[in-house]
Amino acid sequence: YRLALFTTEPNDLYLFYQWYIDDLGFADVRLPLAWDLERGDTTVVVAIIDTGVDTSHPDLASKIWRNPGEIAGNGTDDDGNGLIDDAEGWDFGLGDKDPKPEYTADISGLDVGFHGTFCAGIAGAATNNGEGIAGAGWNCRIMPLKVSRPDSGIVVSAIAGAFEYAVDEGASVISMSFGAHAEPGLPEF
Repeated sequence: YRLALFTTEPNDLYLFYQWYIDDLGFADVRLPLAWDLERGDTTVVVAIIDTGVDTSHPDLASKIWRNPGEIAGNGTDDDGNGLIDDAEGWDFGLGDKDPKPEYTADISGLDVGFHGTFCAGIAGAATNNGEGIAGAGWNCRIMPLKVSRPDSGIVVSAIAGAFEYAVDEGASVISMSFGAHAEPGLPEF
């Protein structure tokens, strides 16, 4: 006899719109079957290197990683890593303690500043809470690392700094979801 697993279906309001959760065609993720076995752990930290993460978003606020060596708002580099008040990540694009997104227009004028928050939600939104979306890692923590600048996009040095920070601070997973185009006058890769 073969016993089938139950499929875990959280009660999040917008789960219906998350086609990729159980799409057997394009995405082939099958999260409901995975959730039967594992839902993530609070010791798993997912670094989101992107356009910023809205740390006060209702589906993310309780999931944000806290730097255990830093005391928020005291104006001191408590953990000795060269960054002052990096209690909830860092903005490597502008070089400050605020990893929240800002209006950032792409070449067509579309605001793409939301992208990091969107990716953070997919990775670890509060799940089975009757609101918002379902995150893949229900119990994982999100480390917000902003690398964009609203006036000039993303530079490689910001990505490198964020990547090094994520590794140094013990991130378990690093998520970098970038799209790019060649700037006129620059060599193509």
